[in-house]
Formats: sequence, C-alpha cells, structure tokens
Amino acid sequence: MIGYDKNGYKIIVNPATGQNEGKTLMDINAYMFCLNEPSYAISQVDAWGGYTDPYRFAGSYVATSKDTFGIVFGHEFNPFIYRGENKDYEHFVPSALRYNLSNTDNRIKHCIDFIKKQEFIYLFKETPYYKRCENFNVLNCKFKFDLEAVAQHYEFISNYLDITKDLLTAMFFAYTYQKDGKYYPITDFEKYQPTLYVGNLKNLYKRCSQYIKLIGFQALLRPFLQKAMAVQITKEDIIKPLFEKITLPKSSAFSFEIYHKYQKGASIFPLDFTGILVQEVKNRKTLNEEYFKIYCNVNNLNEKEILEEIHKQGYSLTNAQYELPETLINGMNREIDDEIIPFLDRYIGFRDCSEPLRRGEIYE
Repeated sequence: MIGYDKNGYKIIVNPATGQNEGKTLMDINAYMFCLNEPSYAISQVDAWGGYTDPYRFAGSYVATSKDTFGIVFGHEFNPFIYRGENKDYEHFVPSALRYNLSNTDNRIKHCIDFIKKQEFIYLFKETPYYKRCENFNVLNCKFKFDLEAVAQHYEFISNYLDITKDLLTAMFFAYTYQKDGKYYPITDFEKYQPTLYVGNLKNLYKRCSQYIKLIGFQALLRPFLQKAMAVQITKEDIIKPLFEKITLPKSSAFSFEIYHKYQKGASIFPLDFTGILVQEVKNRKTLNEEYFKIYCNVNNLNEKEILEEIHKQGYSLTNAQYELPETLINGMNREIDDEIIPFLDRYIGFRDCSEPLRRGEIYE
C-alpha cells in the first residue's frame, strides 16, 4: 500500500503488523523453490498449490538479505529467462570485459568509460530515486538499489549481462543492431543471425548460484519497461551452456515488425529523467580527477602518460561536481509519484513466510 515518509513523500509500505504480524518476506531461495517445471511453466498454480494471477500481478517482492528486498518481474511461477543477440557469439561477455587493454586506444576508452560510470553513480545517489525508493518497506525489508545494475541498464560498462523475463523484448534485441547509439532493424542477414537464448532460472540457480548474482527490478522507468534483469557473471563458460540456443528465421518482415512494435526502440529506451542525467554525464568533456587517480592506481598505470592520451581525446580533469537542476529533481519526483509507486502498489505482490520456516536460514 502507499504511505508517506518523514518528509511527506509517497512510499511503498507493507508493515509486518496486523495480518502480517510474525511473518517475513520470501527470500530468493524460496522463490526459486516455487518456480514451475518447463512442462507447465506458465501454469497459474505451482507444484505446491500456490496460485498466482498473471493478469493482476507483474512481479514479486523477494528478500535479498534479512533486511533488504528486490523485485523479480514477470509471471511468478514461470522459470524462463531470455537473451536476444543479433549474432551467435561464442561467449556471453559483459561490457567491462570487451576491451583489449593491450591496445592504447582501448585502454584510454576503458579509463574514460570507468570514470563516467563512477560519476553517474555518484550523481544517482543524489537523486530522489535513490533517496526516496530506499525507504520503501515490505515486511521490514527496505528496497536496495544495485548501483552497478542501474549503470548497466543505462549502458555504462559493468560485469553484468542483460537478460529479460519478456520474450518479445529479447526478440527486439535479436532482430536489431545498434549504430551511433540508435537501433535499426536487421536487413543484411549475411552479416547478422538473430539468435535467442532461453534459460531456466531454477536450473541456473541450482547449478551455479556461486558464479552468478541475479539482479531484478531497479526502480527506474527503462528497466521497468524492458522487464529487465541482469546476471553478474564471474565464470562465463559455465553460464552459457545452461541456456538453450534457438537460431531464429532470417526475416526482414519480422525484423521491421518488432522494430516498429517497440517504436524504433523508444518504448523500451525512453528518454526518462535518468536518461537525461546519463546524457549530461556522457556528453561532458571533463573527467573527475579523483576517479582518474583511482583508475590509474588500481590498474598500475602511469598517470602522466594516461593524462596525455586523455587530453588528445579532448578531455580534461576537474574536481567540480555537477549539480542536479531543480527541474530535473522535480521531474524525478513526479515520475516516482505518478508512475513507479502506482505501478508497484497495483501490480507487485509478495508471498510471506511464517517465522518458524525461517529459523536457521543463512544469507551470503
């Protein structure tokens, strides 16, 4: 239900009182336990007799620790996750691992991309999203952003790999290619081969939970529209074989159809207020000096040499921090009040557990 924080702002609050007294939020292990087998994946009843209404609920609150929660999108009992790629690449490679750092140009690009991501994360923590949404409360668990996942969803480098609970979203990425920051429908099928990867979340978690970190909903418009999740990959060759590969038809007609269904990408890449902030960070030709020094120190690089290369790219160092404009802050507050909170209140549900079932539970 909708409540208010100490500053009078709307928040989501479902206290562990009244009919919920003595109960706690279902954790990720219990959530995985409730997922259906593939043979009845989208059944509205799971193997244990639990019922879900996919026409009413679009996701589930799940405890990520003893006092924090996340949200997993999609049909509650459906175990399938999807990834669409426009080629059958040999590996699932997160963006942070796509640089050949023996090449000077790539090393400088990696340095700039790292600093820009840190600048974005710093600014994001000053936004109403971060300050307000972390006060959401479900059965005494607070919402916690995964800042790396937020950066990943807005195309900063990370060790996370995008996946989705929505099949058509994955198909969009399989039938399009990106150029100069925009998406286009594939017409050259000599160059591209649309490919869909289908994973069983239950099996994935069971087989290699020590190598992956599942990231669900981040309270922002873009990942919400994409039904986006992410997987933090620490051992890639163990992950990809657990996905079934489907080679998709080479169809220009379908390529254009799904391209226009998503309004040329605009309906899943909206220029929301976080996107405006991202553009500001990426377009500035300055780099934070503190983050620059950290990057050079961690990577054992000569600051003077790297700085000379950065200057050649038209960048300079600064200690000044960007101030969020009042208009941007007001817009973010409106988005939280008018879109995010009403959606969560209406479409996201939770299953609780009685306390005896939780005793002895160990979290990482």
